[in-house]
Amino acid sequence: MKSKAKACKSCQVISSAPLIKIKNGRCYTCRKKSHEKIADKEISFLAPVILGAISLYFLMVSIISVYFQYTTVSYRGRGYSSSYEFTGMAIIVPTLSFIMFFIGFLTLALACFDKRHGKTTSTTVTVGSLFSGFVFHGAAVFFGEKIN
Repeated sequence: MKSKAKACKSCQVISSAPLIKIKNGRCYTCRKKSHEKIADKEISFLAPVILGAISLYFLMVSIISVYFQYTTVSYRGRGYSSSYEFTGMAIIVPTLSFIMFFIGFLTLALACFDKRHGKTTSTTVTVGSLFSGFVFHGAAVFFGEKIN
């Protein structure tokens, strides 16, 4: 003769009382948890597209500035703004800044499609390239000529 007690497959609670009903091998609590479980956050298609567009913008700006050997960079602060003009060999520092921003945003766009849980490589590359991009952007002030 079979026993009427059933055990839940998830939490191993034994149901001999009529209060705990087990359906499909799972008790009410486990079924409720699985029903209320929030689905994995899926990134929309728009986020990587925008990040990719921003990265392509920085790539195009760096290519154009090297090709024409001229670029202007605007620096904005609280209550004031100034623009600097770069020509000749001084173009190297802002171009490195643009390339670092390109790498940072491209890595962010590609990290959206990464299914691994430990994204340490993409995080390291993103933080390193964006930080160095800001450093080059700040250092470029010393190589440009101020435009009034």
